[in-house]
Amino acid sequence: MKKILLSVLTIGMVSAVAFGATSAYFSDTETSTGNTFTAGEIDLKIGNATWYNGVAQDGGSSDMTWGLMDVISGTTIYYSFDDFKPGDWVENTVTLDVDNNDAWACYAITLTSSAENDVNDAENEAGDDSLNGDFDGELSYNLNYFFWADDGDNVYENNETGKIIAQGVVSVLPIDGSAEVFDLVDASQDYFGDTYLLADPVDPYYMGQYWCFGSIAENAVVAGVNTPAGGSGFTCNGNVPLINRAQGDDVTATLQFYAVQQKNNTSFECSTWIP
Repeated sequence: MKKILLSVLTIGMVSAVAFGATSAYFSDTETSTGNTFTAGEIDLKIGNATWYNGVAQDGGSSDMTWGLMDVISGTTIYYSFDDFKPGDWVENTVTLDVDNNDAWACYAITLTSSAENDVNDAENEAGDDSLNGDFDGELSYNLNYFFWADDGDNVYENNETGKIIAQGVVSVLPIDGSAEVFDLVDASQDYFGDTYLLADPVDPYYMGQYWCFGSIAENAVVAGVNTPAGGSGFTCNGNVPLINRAQGDDVTATLQFYAVQQKNNTSFECSTWIP
């Protein structure tokens, strides 16, 4: 009787081993290689066209007009005039183009000098006898600006009167260590009409800037095919009191344009940008 039981047990053990040797599992593998995350880009390019008293500044060593490019600090100058006189004016229209991603855009100005340089006889006779440093000149008190969203022709037109970005006198702008920031298009303001700067737009964006040695009067021209040679849309009056105090003075400034992504940044405002 014991032998029979042992025999059955032996058969059962062999059967169990045989089952384990022939088993398999249903399975499937799908493999994808080369998965990456690549950071997006924003590339703001700037173009510029400058006119001085109605004459285009687009040739020779004083070239202040260029197509879209990356602005290089210390080498790219929007305008530079050494013999600026009362009643003189400069108009420059900046082209903004952003690649790869839609963006908000801001503009900032910092005064780097507003110097007296020296005091000549005419300044003395006008009551100017100060010579105290880099920011004691009177030119900045007689240099006014007007910024607007332009259509690209460098002329302030009657259909652009509702697109005034800023206007004022240069003397109140911040000096080194700070900056005046202007919103061009952010979550609270849009001067260009597309909600934000569209990447690679069919039509680029333009900011007109008018600078006057004297007082500015708006004189918007009829919208159409215009150039500053036929009228800038402003009148610059250099007959202002005590303007002789500005003789020999200079004003220099740093100008910055800033673009920041709009995607996942929908509440951005230029007031939060620190140049």
